[in-house]
Amino acid sequence: MEFWKDYNGLGSEIEYVKNIIKENLSDSPLYMKDIINHILEAKGKFIRAALVIESASLGKSDFKRVAEIAAAIEILHLATLIHDDIIDEAIMRRGTESIQHRYGKDKAVVCGDYLFAKSFSLLSSDYQEHMKYLSKGVEKICLGEIYQQTNRFNTQLTVRQYLRTISGKTAALFAMCLYAGGLEAKLKKAQLKNLIRCGYAMGMSFQIIDDCLDYNGTDLTIGKSAKKDLLQGYYTLPLIYAIDNDQNEVLSEKLELLAEESFELDKIIQLVNQLDGVVKSKAVAEKYINRADKYLMLVDDKENIIKLRKLMQFLLKRNY
Repeated sequence: MEFWKDYNGLGSEIEYVKNIIKENLSDSPLYMKDIINHILEAKGKFIRAALVIESASLGKSDFKRVAEIAAAIEILHLATLIHDDIIDEAIMRRGTESIQHRYGKDKAVVCGDYLFAKSFSLLSSDYQEHMKYLSKGVEKICLGEIYQQTNRFNTQLTVRQYLRTISGKTAALFAMCLYAGGLEAKLKKAQLKNLIRCGYAMGMSFQIIDDCLDYNGTDLTIGKSAKKDLLQGYYTLPLIYAIDNDQNEVLSEKLELLAEESFELDKIIQLVNQLDGVVKSKAVAEKYINRADKYLMLVDDKENIIKLRKLMQFLLKRNY
């Protein structure tokens, strides 16, 4: 897999998880076959599966069970992405046409619901404890989405409000992944608590880094996601900090003009960088990285956590 080409040891295990997903979606109703095939052909990173696998390596576990849990969480994640794309009216997802754009919103809603059901069906027989925690995670994800919707086009959005949003939309699922793997590894209660805290901090950092990359990515990707978020009124941390630093309120004025003057987008992205929005956001991400590392060090001795720590650094120090 392209994303894991610079990371050793997980490619074959994630491929195993992908095969479980394919197997569990192979009995999809005939009218959904094309949609399911379209989903399976998309190039996902399977980051959440990797977190489950590596956290399970902290103790003794059955890899087949771990892989099934990882597959269930990835299917759940797919469902949330499909529903997100409906809300955002997204055209593309994972380098290919989004479900809602290709097949229509009606089929996309049904497909997302179907994947939610398949995720819990996969866990229903032998993973009752996982289902209990997973359901709580889904609730937090939904609340994060609702909170984000209520703050669209809010130029007064605070850092705290932004962090509250991503704690539900991203951090909750990261925490869920580490907990699921740790539970399979039969870790002690205190260790599981620290894994949850580590996963939460990882998720916060991961999302902030993603939002920074929108503003200073490569020539091929710079501004692409940022422009979409700006047009839809989703304001992320680099923009929030830039607005705070904008004493002349030029940035706020340009945001108000966006509905009529879309060419202002490039100027807004430029201003966000000039006003240190990205620099300050990266500093916050670094704090969460350090916090995640601190909690991870409390889980077990350095020898046992070395694989998970390596994965964490790989995900949180990336520049793509």
